[in-house]
Amino acid sequence: MNTGNTQGAKNAWRQTVARVVKSEMSVRGVKYQALSQRLEEIGVEQSADNLRNKVNKGIMGADLLLQILYVLKARPLDAALLEEILTDLQQ
Repeated sequence: MNTGNTQGAKNAWRQTVARVVKSEMSVRGVKYQALSQRLEEIGVEQSADNLRNKVNKGIMGADLLLQILYVLKARPLDAALLEEILTDLQQ
């Protein structure tokens, strides 16, 4: 991946995080309120609005990202999928 600058690379990765989470939510038909409830079941308190903001910006800690993927029972991520998303973002 070559975005040309550090800020561009950071934005591409953030957009990738957002796409991955939104895709997993969409596949399962999970809205932000339901995601908030699922997280609460494993002891993680995040309001639906807070989750929406974090997901849309693609900015969250690694722990929250893993917790979200866990409660969504997300499909496995691999480098090929990430590369596909990053390439798509460059076009």
